[in-house]
Amino acid sequence: MNALQRDLKRLVPMVETAGAARAAADPHRQKLHVQPPVGWLNDPNGLCQIGDEYHVFYQYGPFDPTGGVKHWGHVRSRDLFHWERLPVMLYPDEPFDCHGVYSGSALVEDGMLYLYYTGNVKHPGEYDYIKQGRGHNVCLATSRDAIHLDNKRCLMYNQDYPAGLTCHVRDPKVFALDGRYYMVLGARTLDDHGEVLVFESADKLHWNHINTITTPKAFGYMWECPDLFELDGQWFLAVSPQGIACQNVYGCGYFALQGDWRTDCTLSEFHALDDGFDYYAPQSFAAADGRRIQFGWMGMPDADYTNPTVEYGWQHCLTLPRVLTQDGNGCLLQAPAAELNALRGEARQPADGETVETDPCFDLTASPAGDFVLTIANGLTLTYTEADRTCTLRFTDAAIAAGRTERKALIDMIPSKTGCSFAEVPSFSPRVGGAPANVCGAYARLGGDSALLTQLGDDPFGHKIIDELAACGIDTSHICLTDKANTALAFVSLEADGNRTFSFYRKPSADLLYAPEQVDTSLFANAYALHFCSVALVESPMREAHKTAIAAARSAGTIIDFDPNLRFPLWPDRDALRRTVLEFLPLADVVKISDEELEFLTGTSDIEAALPSLFVGHVQLVLYTCGSAGAHAYTRTAHGFSASKPVKAVDTTGAGDGFIGSFLWQLHKNGVDRAALPALQADQLNQWLDFSNRFCGYSVQRYGAIDSYPTIDQL
Repeated sequence: MNALQRDLKRLVPMVETAGAARAAADPHRQKLHVQPPVGWLNDPNGLCQIGDEYHVFYQYGPFDPTGGVKHWGHVRSRDLFHWERLPVMLYPDEPFDCHGVYSGSALVEDGMLYLYYTGNVKHPGEYDYIKQGRGHNVCLATSRDAIHLDNKRCLMYNQDYPAGLTCHVRDPKVFALDGRYYMVLGARTLDDHGEVLVFESADKLHWNHINTITTPKAFGYMWECPDLFELDGQWFLAVSPQGIACQNVYGCGYFALQGDWRTDCTLSEFHALDDGFDYYAPQSFAAADGRRIQFGWMGMPDADYTNPTVEYGWQHCLTLPRVLTQDGNGCLLQAPAAELNALRGEARQPADGETVETDPCFDLTASPAGDFVLTIANGLTLTYTEADRTCTLRFTDAAIAAGRTERKALIDMIPSKTGCSFAEVPSFSPRVGGAPANVCGAYARLGGDSALLTQLGDDPFGHKIIDELAACGIDTSHICLTDKANTALAFVSLEADGNRTFSFYRKPSADLLYAPEQVDTSLFANAYALHFCSVALVESPMREAHKTAIAAARSAGTIIDFDPNLRFPLWPDRDALRRTVLEFLPLADVVKISDEELEFLTGTSDIEAALPSLFVGHVQLVLYTCGSAGAHAYTRTAHGFSASKPVKAVDTTGAGDGFIGSFLWQLHKNGVDRAALPALQADQLNQWLDFSNRFCGYSVQRYGAIDSYPTIDQL
């Protein structure tokens, strides 16, 4: 024991004893949540189970309820809601952690507890402490009884991390798999791109960097508190990205992973873990019974408000434990740990307008048949709005809110059950898509620049779409918002063969109100291609906006691409749809059509016989896709074909969009402009069809649309 550790071990209990009465007098003290005896609490750390005891460590600043130098506080429980406070486990008492024992994780093996954490060191001098002046060291502490510390050591310093990173590399999560040990670290690059570093070890002490997980384009500038875990064969990466648009100061959520995260993997769209107030830095662990249990911090870094508990010398709690499962479609499900059921009393079903007296803690189950408002303790309301399928938690009493206002959550919309009819689907989960967005996403996944021109409702769906498209690298700066209509919704069910059934809600929707004067025609001066489809060509301002955009693209020399992408439920009758497609077809340079659409539009299922009716107006290239039977490409003088490699499709959503997006990317990559289209040769077409078939083959083996598309390195 060094002198600093000796003094801290004496000082911390003294501070806790002195502040105990003041903290206990606070009416905000919790009954079930892990909370600090005094001072500050933030991230959950070192979550684990040893025998029949659950151990939870947490970031702890005993000397200052607004922060201060971090220790590791420690509690244990046998039932996940009665917690025994134990002495501080880790102190900032070594040269490699002297400015804070930052977040980390626990590994239990052969009766030994291994605690991996970040040792924070701020060097004296004038530094920004981002790119210079800070040490974020991977440290290891061990214990034989989970109470008394054996030793601490530093395993990696900043110079041991890959090049191109700032000083901010932290929060190790360590686990064992297949006889090896793996560590993930959150990181910030020099160009402010958040990512996760993957390390491997044979002995828990010596670590080698084997992979970096990130998004093609920056999604926040720092990914904190990574948590990599598997549920029923599906791997997930939970992170707390800083610098993304979200309801709180910072967000937290997860990506579903496809591929081997040790070498290369694809990230799904980012899903928020919690839409409420002050939820951050969650971590999970595998319990002895196989459950994955997660805790989060009921707080938020850099919040611009102060909690009333500070007056009583303490601040923040951990959440109640949640059990994580997955729905088979790459989405996590959360439920309170079953142990909490012991706290339930008799169920009540209040009538409309009834006031119900309850304990401070209660469960609420609602099956709304329409709008409703629930008032909680006269200072908090929960509102459900059927029109936009949104729940809103809103503080009506500023004194109770302590600076908080409201948070919104969307109701699920993508099927939780697959391999069944639409009527058999019990619930839906939200996914961002739409054919033009998917084409943009495919183009962006391959490294191209894409932008979406449309209009969305100024509602939670619209904002979610913008945030997630931007995270995929799509330029969303030209998307308009309106309060005159809601964002269009599509409910999709997946059959056993991966095919889909659609049900659309847009009567009218915000996109159909997009008017010609909203189109920025100057964009086409530098645009390579304009892509559109028939879903937005019903009689509406949007139809006229298409004509404006097409005319501007024609004048600028931009390639115009048209995918009919027939969606019969959106049209008053099939004749109107056919007439509209045939009206817009001659305006395009490139037409993509599927085998399912050919006969409806041309009167024949024979592509060779149909070509004269397709090569009309400006059309110079026809792409004909036949699913598993391959794809054809026709100019007026050449024919290309590529067979599809057999794959087991789980979700064909966005496959056609991915095909055209990847094909357009190849045209651009090879310098093919509008004038060059008629001269394309069969060998070129064959090569590009092969590529787009591989692109789609990769996509249909994964759930979703944009999040299923591969990067160029994955093909």
